[in-house]
Amino acid sequence: SSGINAEWPLRPGVSLNVDNDLVWPVRLLYPEYSTSDLISEFCERNSLLDHLSYMFPPEGTSPEWDEDGSYQVDKLVVCITSTSSSSGCKLVEVNQKAPLAEVLVHGEGMLVSGGVVTFEVYVRNSETHMSHILGT
Repeated sequence: SSGINAEWPLRPGVSLNVDNDLVWPVRLLYPEYSTSDLISEFCERNSLLDHLSYMFPPEGTSPEWDEDGSYQVDKLVVCITSTSSSSGCKLVEVNQKAPLAEVLVHGEGMLVSGGVVTFEVYVRNSETHMSHILGT
């Protein structure tokens, strides 16, 4: 099983796998299309790039909501909404190659709500990406 589900789990939260690694539910938001994915079991040793490469391969089939096929792993940027800014919330890019555990530790004001980690995924420099960075 890929661990990718369209529905929220009944009781989201962190668990331990057989190797004593933390396993998190991770929500990926795609603001451009007002849709999302839930990865119900995202091991802290895996990176966002591991999952995004599977979900959005460069030569693969696009999800039905990606009308122009622009969501390909090499074109994507992943962000968190950080609350550490003195001016309120801001969008901060995260290192897709880093293990989830590292992203969580260095996630500058990152919020985890209800035991679910949430990231926003954009096509780099798209109109939606740029407007969210500028806060417009």
